[in-house]
Parts: sequence; structure tokens; C-alpha cells
Amino acid sequence: MEQDITVKRFDPVLYRRFKAQAIQRGLTVRQAIAEAMQLWIETDQRIRSRDALQMRHAIQHMDRTRTASGTWSAVEELRRWRERRA
Repeated sequence: MEQDITVKRFDPVLYRRFKAQAIQRGLTVRQAIAEAMQLWIETDQRIRSRDALQMRHAIQHMDRTRTASGTWSAVEELRRWRERRA
């Protein structure tokens, strides 16, 4: 089911440019807005997926580094650093 929406106080220059671009592509403003919304959602999901993948790689790297360092403890190192600052 479609829903009517209203956008208030929208930049008129941006709207005119958007509408002109939609017309050049043979779309109505409604179609162009729907396409833009879908693209924005898909792009955001790809960015979040990429960020999550990068985070997993970083965690794996930290785990390998932590394991290879033996008895070194980041927590203990931070505590010593704080004590020296005080």
C-alpha cells in the first residue's frame, strides 16, 4: 500500500535540480525519490557490511598479535602508564 508523504522546508534549488534530472531520465519525481531511497538503503547496508568485515579482520589481527606477544597484557600496560602519569 502506498503512502502519501509531505516534505517541508526543502531546498528549492536542490529540488529543481533533482526534478530536472528525473525528467531527463524519463521518471516522475515520485519514481526518482523511490529509486534514491532504495539506493541509499542498499549503499548503507553495503557500507555497514564492509565495516563489519573490516572490524572482524582487525579483531583477528589483534588476537594474533596478542597471542604472539606471550605474557604481555594491554590492561597491565595501561595501568602502569596511568600510574606513571599520576
